[in-house]
Amino acid sequence: IMDRVRLIIYKFVIVSITIFVLLSCEKKSEQVVTLYYSGLDKMFFVPISTTLKISGEIENITKAKDVLAILDELKVSRDSRSLTSCIPQAIKFESAKIDKDKKEIEVFLNSSKERLTEAEEQLMIGAIVNTITEIKGIESVKIYPGNLKSEMDYSEPITKDSYKNIWFVDDNFNAKNSVSSIYWLSKDKKYFVPSYTQIPKKDITSLLRA
Repeated sequence: IMDRVRLIIYKFVIVSITIFVLLSCEKKSEQVVTLYYSGLDKMFFVPISTTLKISGEIENITKAKDVLAILDELKVSRDSRSLTSCIPQAIKFESAKIDKDKKEIEVFLNSSKERLTEAEEQLMIGAIVNTITEIKGIESVKIYPGNLKSEMDYSEPITKDSYKNIWFVDDNFNAKNSVSSIYWLSKDKKYFVPSYTQIPKKDITSLLRA
C-alpha cells in the first residue's frame, strides 16, 4: 500500500512540475513597444510607446504570435483628436515569420477590400515597417499582400529608411554629410515627431540650427 501511495505522489509531483514548466514557458509579461501612427494631416509618422503583453522579451522576439500581437495593436485607435491608425480595418494579419539570420520579419496579410487607396497603402506600409524595425535585431520587413490588389512592389524586403519622415535631404547629399534625426512637437504639442535632415558629419552646431 505504501509503495502504491509513493507511486501516486511521485506521479502527482511529476505532472505538477510539467504543468508548471509549460505554464511558465507561455507566461506573458508586459513589454514596452513602440507603435507608429499618423498625424491627422497624414504628413508624418508619430511613434507612441505603450505596454503590451507578449510571451517573450521585446529585445528577443522569437514567436510569430508576438509579432502578430504587435501588428494587431497597430489597428487600435489611441487618440482620435491627434492621431490616426495607419492600418485599415479591412486588413487582417494572417501570419508572420522571423528570420534572425536575415534580420528580417515576413508579414502575411489579407484584405476584405480588393484595393486600398495609394495613400492608405503607403501609410499602412510605413506603420508596419517602422513598428517592426523597432524590434532589436530586425532591419527589414517582407510584406506579402495576399489577396490585396496593388500597384506597389512587394517583391523585396522594405527597410525603415524607405519610410522615415525625411523632409530635408536633397540630391546633393555626399559622403561628407550625414543624416541626423531631429525632433519637433506636433501642432497640438502632445507628441514628439522625429524627422531627418542632412548636416556635415559630427557638426553639432549645424544640427542645433536645423
